[in-house]
Amino acid sequence: MQIHITSIPPGEAPENIRAAWVGLILPLADPGPETTGTESVLSRKTDTENGFAVNAVQAIEILESHSPDAARWWRENASSCIQPGQQLVFSTESCQEMPDEFEYFGTYRNSDARRLLDALAERDIRFEIEIDDSAIKPKFLGKVRP
Repeated sequence: MQIHITSIPPGEAPENIRAAWVGLILPLADPGPETTGTESVLSRKTDTENGFAVNAVQAIEILESHSPDAARWWRENASSCIQPGQQLVFSTESCQEMPDEFEYFGTYRNSDARRLLDALAERDIRFEIEIDDSAIKPKFLGKVRP
């Protein structure tokens, strides 16, 4: 299973760094959302979060292919969070779970549309879109097969 980041996730990183996650598809470390203990990346405050856990090292590698500057920020400012065995947790409000092969619907603000469409094209994901005055509504058809 995977998650698709659909909106800017909450957190302590600068907004432009968090915005770089939008449109990315990340493999899950554990199936399904869960409520888990978390630690903030800068202040180190602990809390609980309902979200999806992903392998931190793998997530930063995927982020780097999309936004090298954002990946560099994580390595320079939150390196302890991206060590082997660490996980990043994305809130359920900022992402949606997707099976590996899927047909999927979602609605996205036009401001997020460019990142979303670029991410889909980079990953050879087939999609159709419906556009109205306020949003783009993609219908995901699955991975393009070689």
